Amino acid sequence: MMDDEGDRLAARRSVGDCPRCGATIDETAVIIEYEVSDRKTAYAECPACEDVVSPR
Repeated sequence: MMDDEGDRLAARRSVGDCPRCGATIDETAVIIEYEVSDRKTAYAECPACEDVVSPR
């Protein structure tokens, strides 16, 4: 059984992977989300390399 912190971490939605280092980026790292031509995209801070990237 997971503790409360483990449950919260497991419930975070992944928004993609860092195109520079490959780390998984979750929704808590998103800085801005927007739509272009009906396609959603975002910029987020990578938790591993700390660069601001567009997750893939």
